[in-house]
Amino acid sequence: MQNKLSSGGKPSVLLIADLDDLSFSLSNTLIEKSCKVFILSRNNKSWKKAFENILKKSEIEFLNEKELFNLEKLDYAIFHFNLFKSLNKGPQASQKEIGKSINYLLNKLKPFRTKFITLIPAICGKLDGEGFGFGKTIYFSETFGRHQIFVKNNFFLSALESISLNKKVVLPKKEILIKPALSDNVADQIIKILFSFSFSTETTISGREISSSEFIETLNDTGVDVGIKTKNFKYYKNLVIGEEIVLGNSSNQSVEFSKTIKEQPTNKPRGLKIKKYFLKAAFLILGIILIPFLALLLSVVGMATSFYLIEKGDFTNATKTLVVTHSTAEISEEGFKAISFLPGIGPTAKDVVAIAEIIKRGASLSRRGTGLLKDLNYILTNFLANRPYDISEYSQRITPETEYLYEESGFILGEIYSSKPLNKLLFQWLDKNSILEKREQLLEFSNITKNLPDILGEGSEKKYLILFQNNMELRPTGGFIGSFAIAQVEGGGLQNLNIWDVFSADGQLKGHIEPPSPIKKQIGF
Repeated sequence: MQNKLSSGGKPSVLLIADLDDLSFSLSNTLIEKSCKVFILSRNNKSWKKAFENILKKSEIEFLNEKELFNLEKLDYAIFHFNLFKSLNKGPQASQKEIGKSINYLLNKLKPFRTKFITLIPAICGKLDGEGFGFGKTIYFSETFGRHQIFVKNNFFLSALESISLNKKVVLPKKEILIKPALSDNVADQIIKILFSFSFSTETTISGREISSSEFIETLNDTGVDVGIKTKNFKYYKNLVIGEEIVLGNSSNQSVEFSKTIKEQPTNKPRGLKIKKYFLKAAFLILGIILIPFLALLLSVVGMATSFYLIEKGDFTNATKTLVVTHSTAEISEEGFKAISFLPGIGPTAKDVVAIAEIIKRGASLSRRGTGLLKDLNYILTNFLANRPYDISEYSQRITPETEYLYEESGFILGEIYSSKPLNKLLFQWLDKNSILEKREQLLEFSNITKNLPDILGEGSEKKYLILFQNNMELRPTGGFIGSFAIAQVEGGGLQNLNIWDVFSADGQLKGHIEPPSPIKKQIGF
């Protein structure tokens, strides 16, 4: 029997894609989010080469179709159809291939309860037929980034290739509209949709639309050699399907990116004069090693201080402390990355990199949590003082924040579980059961925040019965009911609160009340 492919407790994502700029950005972003990424591609060799120098390449594995059934679990699946394929095949042929591929994949993934996302170039248009599966469809415009694939029949990609080769840019004979977007930014949005409950079934992600004339002006402004030769480029309009997310104008970034492609790394000099540079090198190495340790120590102290301030209700200073904590943890992380390749301390440095990253992400998460607590404190203060405020606005703000805290805390815990040093070190100081209990409370709380306007009587008055029970005298509901209250709530405020002794209510019962026969029999009445 073959061994199961494990995700090590992390969220597992299957990326079905050939290597290009967007799929590379997606895989990198997923790894940064503490996911275990499985790649299914027709050319795993190019993928392996692309990840040769990636620090966390152990978090990615390359599969063939037969190995799909060896996956221990599969939380998410992303099918990505490359832009260059669509440009070469055309929209209609691409539509047919996409539909055929998705149906085939869905059959393969039936054994898994998987959230499925399809990524399609916007030039292909809306997929024909009723949803090919049980997930979402994301359409995207022209993208650019590392591992870019150039196409001669597209003006934008052809221009980027000319810049990278230091050749003159060929101009289009007719005006063309483009929506360039940096693939890293597009990948970030895709990941948000993947891990969210709130986005629509169909979304289009694109850069700000500009004309070929505007793009040529950008080329001239940045010193690119624009030729006079023209060509009839194929033009497929980037359609907007479903909700649109516009990432802004990335034309300048695309030009600067293309210029960097041709820059080759210089060889490291050899034969340094040891006597002359020994002291400088020693001090430099000592500084490189000490600074990350000091930054890590400061980040730990900052995190502890921020928790103390949050408990005291000083949210303003807690937020400031968390900003500093995030910065020092980031300095520590980058510093230990730099020395992780030194012989003798590499493995230890990599473990500390993981600790610094957890503290950095924990600081970011805590900042969001502090903001949530401030909002809840504001609601409670206004509720008790019966002051007017917009309940719906706060409900809409708090709900996604609560969901984010639940999801991101899960990713951080997955990272800790998958690392023995992290698990051993952090859970010596943290109460694991308490953390898990609070995460479950967040999930329950998100269900309340969605209905907050109704609960707090935004549209009409609500009345709530409150029972005060003594758990030292056990009763079926939790304890003896000594007193009770009626709370009247309307417009997000407490209008009235009346408290009575339970015997006051009992005294309202006139005459003799006959108990049920099983109770009479039990007590011998």
